Amino acid sequence: PLNLEQWRSWIAYVPQKVELFKGTIRSNFTLGLNQEVTDQELWQALEIAQAKDFVSDKEGLLDALVEAGGRNFSGGQKQRLSIARAVLRQAPFLILDDATSA
Repeated sequence: PLNLEQWRSWIAYVPQKVELFKGTIRSNFTLGLNQEVTDQELWQALEIAQAKDFVSDKEGLLDALVEAGGRNFSGGQKQRLSIARAVLRQAPFLILDDATSA
């Protein structure tokens, strides 16, 4: 039998209301991860979530500033960043809570 922590590691969740934290794109992606992540893995997750283009346009790229609550990103951009963050977890199950609403 699996314990609760093991079950949670199998699930990546994208909420309808995305929370981004003050920091950088990189720090928002790696928050809570238990493994090191390469830039290549970050860019691959961004590409899968179709967020690579707008992140490439940001000054600082992966180290671009994220304002509290992600105020400097549109609703759709925040959703794509959240999807990329979930993809990066490489969990067997991905739960999308109306992630296409934005």
